[in-house]
Amino acid sequence: MLINALRKALEKSSAKRHISSDKPPKIVSHLESRFVKDGDAVVLACRIIGAKQFDVVWLHNNKEIKPSKDFQYTNEANIYKLQIAEIFPEDSGTYTCEAFNDAGESYSTCTINVVVPGEDPKQPMFVKFPISNTVQEGENAKFECELQDEPLQLAWLKDGKPVNEANPRYTFTKEDTKRYTLMIKKCALEDVGQYQAKAIGKKGETFGSFSVNVFSSV
Repeated sequence: MLINALRKALEKSSAKRHISSDKPPKIVSHLESRFVKDGDAVVLACRIIGAKQFDVVWLHNNKEIKPSKDFQYTNEANIYKLQIAEIFPEDSGTYTCEAFNDAGESYSTCTINVVVPGEDPKQPMFVKFPISNTVQEGENAKFECELQDEPLQLAWLKDGKPVNEANPRYTFTKEDTKRYTLMIKKCALEDVGQYQAKAIGKKGETFGSFSVNVFSSV
């Protein structure tokens, strides 16, 4: 998977720097998950710094989006955008911006849920989605989400699997019936990955996708 390749690249990035004249790209302003209406024009954007040269690819559900008149890649002043001319329900899902060069990689992930006007959503509704983060090794990272109504269950996933609750660096908090927090203490390269807050309701489930980038302090 692209995510696994990314993790390996980040783990090796510090070793590569002595032979590379460039730095790895770093995403410092991330994609934001949201609900949009069927037929809307949608723009996804993130800010990427730190490298002189790098490539950017956009993914939908881990599949590369080929640039076209309906899905345009643009960039100006370090702001990289995916412009979707008209979005449809089948375009719902996880979107990822991946920036990479020989020195390393960085990525940002969000969830876009397309709502059809007049239809009552069956799945739980996020009021606040968790947002991707980029940190230095050893720093803490905090991710928060809030639901419109109390879900039957809120689960945190990493690369599609439940986050290891036995890890002492991971703290899970439920502030009330609708607000949840994941804290990762002293982030390590092993924490890099694609995460999701999975809310389960009586009639369906929904996801808030986000990513964690950890850069070596060396």
